[in-house]
Amino acid sequence: LKHVASHRSPHFPSGRAAAAMAMECSSDDEEMQLDYEDAVNDVVELQAELRSVESEAQQLRIRLQAVAAQQARSGRLTVNSGPAGGSTVAGACAGIPPPAALPTAAALQAEERRVGELRTLLEWLAQHVDFGRMEILDVGFEVPIGGRTVHLRRVAQWHLPSAPGGRLRLSIPVEHLESITQLISFVKTNKCKVDLETTRRFAAVWDLVPGELATAAPPPAPPATTGSAAAAQPAPPPAANPEPSVLLAHRGSTQGILVATWPTREALEAFNTAGVTAANAPHAGDRVQVEYEGKWYSGVLHLVDSE
Repeated sequence: LKHVASHRSPHFPSGRAAAAMAMECSSDDEEMQLDYEDAVNDVVELQAELRSVESEAQQLRIRLQAVAAQQARSGRLTVNSGPAGGSTVAGACAGIPPPAALPTAAALQAEERRVGELRTLLEWLAQHVDFGRMEILDVGFEVPIGGRTVHLRRVAQWHLPSAPGGRLRLSIPVEHLESITQLISFVKTNKCKVDLETTRRFAAVWDLVPGELATAAPPPAPPATTGSAAAAQPAPPPAANPEPSVLLAHRGSTQGILVATWPTREALEAFNTAGVTAANAPHAGDRVQVEYEGKWYSGVLHLVDSE
């Protein structure tokens, strides 16, 4: 028995030794668990930082594309198709080194202001436009506002009854009717608020141009004149009433969205009627035929009576 006990004692530690070994193993397990938890936390933090950096990089790419497109239209940049089919900025124009073509901090700030102004306008339109009644108007006019000229052809129009003055109208080209009304309706349902990303996509297509629109007043009746010299003088041009207006000019065409008191159906009909009447009326210098006491006489018209 002594021999057996002495033979097995080296392989089986005593109670104290076993307890010490168990405590040491438990301590190692706890340290490993803490190290694992620290590593997991590090991974989570790194993933969050990566998402934040990717989001920031995406925003910077959008800003760069918008500024590059604006500078390309002004002649400062040339945008070519890259080897993989993507768009690449191919440097500056002749005589300007490539680094000068990169958007500056001032350019990025200007773009941010432009996006902010469009965001404010979208929320303002969503607050005031009434989609309850729509009119379709055939305008057929060039509209100059703030140095930009757009062609208003066939437009859909709504009133802005709660806007200051109560006379403003929103006129949208029928080609963009669905997309714009969907966007404004979305902003309406979102408590008249629009997120920055949606505004950036809108700003990539539309430019905000505030200014004044000169709406033509009805031409005055021509004064009564006598004599061929007085009749030969041209009539004064129609008076114009400049009114504050807002134009959204489409970047890819000559179309635009107009926020103004004009056009109205009544104004267009009055203009067309005046144009037809003026075109049919005889003018001084015209070759005419006149019936007098059953006989026809030919000659040149020298005077048009005001009546």
